[in-house]
Amino acid sequence: MNKVFSVIQRSPSGATFLDWSIHYLSGQTHFYQVKTHTWKQLSENPLINEGGALNSHLHPKNAALGNKIAIRYIEELLNLEVTDKLFSICFADLKINKAMDILGLGIEDMTSPEKMKSILDAIDNDFKNGLNTHSQHDIPIIYIHNDMLSAGINWNKRNLCSLISDEEHNSVDEVASEFFQIFFNETNSSDNVWDKREYRALNIRPFKVTARHHPLINQTHMWIHNLDLYALIDEILPEVLDFLGINLNHDRYLKWKPIAYRWQKIMNKNLSFFRNLDHILNYTVNGYSYDISNLTFNQEVIIQHMLIYKYGLNLKTWQLEKFPNNTKQLHELLEENIHPVEKIYG
Repeated sequence: MNKVFSVIQRSPSGATFLDWSIHYLSGQTHFYQVKTHTWKQLSENPLINEGGALNSHLHPKNAALGNKIAIRYIEELLNLEVTDKLFSICFADLKINKAMDILGLGIEDMTSPEKMKSILDAIDNDFKNGLNTHSQHDIPIIYIHNDMLSAGINWNKRNLCSLISDEEHNSVDEVASEFFQIFFNETNSSDNVWDKREYRALNIRPFKVTARHHPLINQTHMWIHNLDLYALIDEILPEVLDFLGINLNHDRYLKWKPIAYRWQKIMNKNLSFFRNLDHILNYTVNGYSYDISNLTFNQEVIIQHMLIYKYGLNLKTWQLEKFPNNTKQLHELLEENIHPVEKIYG
């Protein structure tokens, strides 16, 4: 029987990089992609900058979004007439638009809390069914757990707008456009940086994106908290390979370590901003000095979002393409928020 394993996550947490790392460190040179039914050359380095975010999309993982796709992918992999290769899927939630199709709901239903609950319940149930599919086929699981301690890892253009994205979407801008169209029913035609920043600040809900229920897994699995993955991946990967009964290719490990370090550095930079966010906001609101010269555009969006929704403030950002380098200077741009917004932070 083929050696098939599954990397599972409920929110973006590094599954693609972990999946690539397992194949790469096993010494394998090719990867079987179910979507195309072909063998692909395994990348020597999967990292790529896309949509302002570093991800591992040069690795053509088998993204199984929902139980229906998981069943099809697992069955194809198990039926391949190859017994000496490593195969995998990356299982994740059914996306919102697919759950809506199953329930026969339309865009207008998303304004109803009851309908939204039924959509999220359908996603949860589908995820549990996917775990049962893994159990029925005896597929070992590497489960990446995340919680609100690591919400900031998803604060980039792609992931802030990925609630409805799936394998049929190829464009980050397409995903972003559909996200805002469905959730806020308005358009933003301005190409100005300051308008785009404010538009996103008003519309994103950063602390809701990663909210997922984590069910108990009653089968063979390895459980990894994503914060440990970002901090200790060079120690965790040998343990993962041991769990799967795979020998570590030491030559590949030496090549892999600097790639993993670069990946970790980007992940932890996002988390560092998340940990410092309250400090940045406090110093901005009260006019104290703190260096913010290294903020990304999406981090500026987060700051403006929190000022609007938590403090009732906004920024005089007309023609401001980049935030000032210091919170004291940013404080000088504060003004009362005039947008009618819901109270989402108490």
